[in-house]
Amino acid sequence: ILSEIGDVQQLSSGLSTFSGHLIQIKEILSLAKPNSLILLDELGSGTDPAQGAALAQSIIESLLDNGSRVILTTHFLRLKALAAVHERFQMAAAQFMNGRPTYKLDWGQVGESHAISLAQNLGMPRDLVSRAKDLLQTQERQIGDLITELEELRSQTQRKLEEVEKSQIQIDYEKRNLVQLRTKLNQERSRLKEKKLDKFEQWISQQEGRIKRLIAALQSNPNLKNAGEKLAELREVKSQISPKVADDVSPVTQQIDLGDVVEHRQWGKGAKVVKVLTADSLVIDVDGLSVQVMRKDIVSVGKPTKSQSSVQTGSKRPKLSSKIVAVRTDGNTCNLRGLRVDESLQRLELFLDQMLLGSYDVVFVLHGHGTGALKKAVRGWLKTSRYVQKWRPANSNEGGDAFTVIQLS
Repeated sequence: ILSEIGDVQQLSSGLSTFSGHLIQIKEILSLAKPNSLILLDELGSGTDPAQGAALAQSIIESLLDNGSRVILTTHFLRLKALAAVHERFQMAAAQFMNGRPTYKLDWGQVGESHAISLAQNLGMPRDLVSRAKDLLQTQERQIGDLITELEELRSQTQRKLEEVEKSQIQIDYEKRNLVQLRTKLNQERSRLKEKKLDKFEQWISQQEGRIKRLIAALQSNPNLKNAGEKLAELREVKSQISPKVADDVSPVTQQIDLGDVVEHRQWGKGAKVVKVLTADSLVIDVDGLSVQVMRKDIVSVGKPTKSQSSVQTGSKRPKLSSKIVAVRTDGNTCNLRGLRVDESLQRLELFLDQMLLGSYDVVFVLHGHGTGALKKAVRGWLKTSRYVQKWRPANSNEGGDAFTVIQLS
């Protein structure tokens, strides 16, 4: 590290300020080597400014050619302009704000020397300062004014940048708070949703238990009066848990055909039309349950897809099911005992047709045991009947294997 700073003039040795500088610079030139750091203050001062600036530029270029790094402070405009024309030089201005140094560097900027403004701030006579301004050449004065204006604009920009940084910090803080708040809200929403779902599931479980108890009561005491009372309770439960469609949805006006897939105001979407009874009523299949409904409660109609049509018209036959639940009464039971097979099947077909018109979902057939021929014929016929969706032998509470339970389509 080599430096040339201060004034080393000596009267006894005949050294002027400029001569003292040159002696030190000569020693630095002899000692400088690659990666040396050279610190120079006001190089070329103490003599004619034009010659001093030219000599200073030559010295700097020599040091750089030798591989040294040079830091120079100067008031010469010629040296200030080097950074604009040579890539080896970079300019930084000593920052002044409100007439005072801030001891900060503005990289890439050219600083004003502030000689006249400093004289004015230090209390020099006003007329003297005014005369100094007048003595400046027009170009020099314009350059100085532009540099001063530029520094003021730079100061304002710096203040704005600081304000922007503070605002950005505040925005980031508020953003983090907003994210945390949104996370808490989502967690609370999920918690409330789960709590509500748990309550709903508990309620559904209670209704299922109630239905099971009603069915058990009907199976243990299958009389007509008890069946009517339990049926009313079952309908009440059904009305509470059935899916709903908004009341303001208008009924459809288009034609409804057998096999269409409809949306019902109460039973929801995906029900299939299995029978058109009249212009105002029809029978739909809701998850395997045949329900007679009114046309005015149908809110949308869709034609079945190819896959749905193939299922409807294919070779599938009614099959035995253990999930058919019903209560046997005289009104929903067909007694075939004592009849020949052909008479029994005719009566059974007529009976099933009447039950569909009467909106019955599940009926019973009493064929007895006997030789088993009638029972075999009846159950064989059920496999091919268009009236039948599912069937199964009756259990012990329903009369045993002498009965067959049928779910109508």
